[in-house]
Amino acid sequence: MAIFIIILILSSLVFWLFKEFKRYGVSLIFMVIIWSIVIYCLAPIALILSYNDVASPRFLSNIYDVDYLAPVFVVFIFFVSMYLGTLAIVGKKFKIEMDFSATQTRKTSLIVFVIGVLSLLFFIQSYGGLQYVLSNMSQIRSGTDDNKNYLAAFVASFSKYINLSFLIMLAFIFYNKKVKKIDYLIFLVITVFTLFSIYLSAGRETGVAFLISILVVYLSVYKKIPVLATSIFSFLAFMYILFGKTFLFALNNENFDKDDFFENDFWKTLYDSYNIIVSEFSHQYLSLINFMQYEYNFRYFGDYVYWVFKPFKLLGFDIPDLISYFNTYIVYGVWDSEIPPGAVAFGYIQLGIVGVIFHGFILGMFFRFFDIMFRAKNQENPILLGFYAFIVTSFTYMLSNSDPALFLQNRIPNILFLILLLCFFKTKIVRK
Repeated sequence: MAIFIIILILSSLVFWLFKEFKRYGVSLIFMVIIWSIVIYCLAPIALILSYNDVASPRFLSNIYDVDYLAPVFVVFIFFVSMYLGTLAIVGKKFKIEMDFSATQTRKTSLIVFVIGVLSLLFFIQSYGGLQYVLSNMSQIRSGTDDNKNYLAAFVASFSKYINLSFLIMLAFIFYNKKVKKIDYLIFLVITVFTLFSIYLSAGRETGVAFLISILVVYLSVYKKIPVLATSIFSFLAFMYILFGKTFLFALNNENFDKDDFFENDFWKTLYDSYNIIVSEFSHQYLSLINFMQYEYNFRYFGDYVYWVFKPFKLLGFDIPDLISYFNTYIVYGVWDSEIPPGAVAFGYIQLGIVGVIFHGFILGMFFRFFDIMFRAKNQENPILLGFYAFIVTSFTYMLSNSDPALFLQNRIPNILFLILLLCFFKTKIVRK
């Protein structure tokens, strides 16, 4: 019965996906729906059919009733609420506009590129040099490295501007307006640094997000889906998700046995590819089941504002910890932010069904706001399109993890650039 209802939800989301693409192209909502299908349809089905093969390892020490019908209905209510949230703002006629200037595009791309490179260099230097970072990048990314440097980690977040610079120049070249030969050279240099930055991130998420951002720019400019390019893109994304960690490890380990890998691990990984991919996104649905099955106390929407008062902890005030810490602790007893709850579980732990309806509606408005603001399908400014492609893959975090505090903490560069766009560039918000 649970699988049947999930399939109905899946069918509804697929219908919404095609409707969204037809009207808005590869929008923020479009990407949110794709993640929704993976997290709240494919993952639950896989958990029901083969729990031990798919469940996130942190959950295996507990017993969860994955056939429980109530969480499925809660997921359905959430998506209805999110859809209504998108409708609540879809009729608003406003748009951010900026006059096109080739000089301004080059200048903006180069400035954010320099900021990104300087941030990356500061990060490398703070951790003792390139050799140390290359040898320990997985530990640095996961926070398990002995040489912790929180200032360097914060500054390193601005290295994402290298990716933003790439996307702005990519959009500029795709539009082909007043492009000079020097622009191709600039783009080549930026591309090299972008790939290096992604490599140092030591995570598959960054690489996949980068590929998706490129697709957003391409489809926004050319308004069509090329079969060959999309097939190549899908293949690269699929292989990077499966073998990204292995590839990064092999690049930095001279003892890596590639013959043994291709003879044994490669085909086994391909055979188990579905379970491997889905297992990365099982914690959101299991978090929801956990909240409902064990009936924890509601948090009464406090997680929307706790992050504001977090600095007061230094003065001795008792401020509740973030939802991700709470969720991780109740799952396997460690006080860390390793297991964010996901959007549906976040809403439920606030105030049950009321919290789910409220959070779904708010997220629908939030996602649609940026789609309408930037109108990527009709966007003709490389800076605005590049930034939109940049945030499309970043803002889906509010669905997949849905911890407002961590969202804001890790997206300060995005927010600052948006403020700069509105305050210092010749942009204006106009009613249409």
